[in-house]
Amino acid sequence: MFSFFLNAICLYFLIPILKKYSFSDKPNARSSHQIIKPTGGGISFVLLSILYGIFFKFWTPIICFPLALLGFFDDRKSVHPLLRYFLQLI
Repeated sequence: MFSFFLNAICLYFLIPILKKYSFSDKPNARSSHQIIKPTGGGISFVLLSILYGIFFKFWTPIICFPLALLGFFDDRKSVHPLLRYFLQLI
């Protein structure tokens, strides 16, 4: 429950920043939403996981950080699916 509330607080402050810097998803034919929604909110999960990992000496979130960066970059600028797949395999 603690991580849920901590993440909710983090997102409360992060979403306006994401909107300001135009991290937004415009709906298309495949979208489940009808209005523009902010993207990149997953970065809060990553940052909190890394802090948790550092605090409890659990290194998996830190090792997976490059995958999170790739997903964040894909939210901002669309990455070709084959390139993304190749980078995730590495």
